[in-house]
Amino acid sequence: MSLSAITLLLAIMILFDSVILIVRPEWAQRAWMAFSRNRIAGWVITAIGIAWAAWLLWHMPLGRFESLKSMLFLLAPVTYILVLMSMSELLAARALGGLFVLLPTPILTAARWHSSPLRLVMIVIAYIIAIKGLTLVLSPYMLNKWSARLVRTPKQCRLWGVVGTVSALVLLALAIFVY
Repeated sequence: MSLSAITLLLAIMILFDSVILIVRPEWAQRAWMAFSRNRIAGWVITAIGIAWAAWLLWHMPLGRFESLKSMLFLLAPVTYILVLMSMSELLAARALGGLFVLLPTPILTAARWHSSPLRLVMIVIAYIIAIKGLTLVLSPYMLNKWSARLVRTPKQCRLWGVVGTVSALVLLALAIFVY
């Protein structure tokens, strides 16, 4: 994917979340506070993360372990089941952290050879996402702490929604006019 497409997708996701924070702050508060313990969200996000990691491993040169790639078709489902059995507590937050750890890969790959110096904006965002992801994997309860701080009142929800909307519009402008 190009840096423009990745930036556009990220801007759309941020804009979607920000509009919800502005339009339905009470619902957003409940959703953010309940997310980390939502079992179905944890199952779905875990499946996406394990499938993505397996896909990356499949396309990665593994040297002397290349012959083990065929085992991925067995290891990925087994890993999924073992994760569900052993980490049911705060699984959604951990799985989101896992996705945040994987997400910088396409961003950094696309930004590596882009000629614009503004590509550094996406590189910084990629590293912030990676740090947030590592934090959530290691300390999933941090999602609840961050959520409690950010969406404490409907007014605060709307304020963060406006900040997110402005950020998304900046990313949208970068995607359309720069990248």
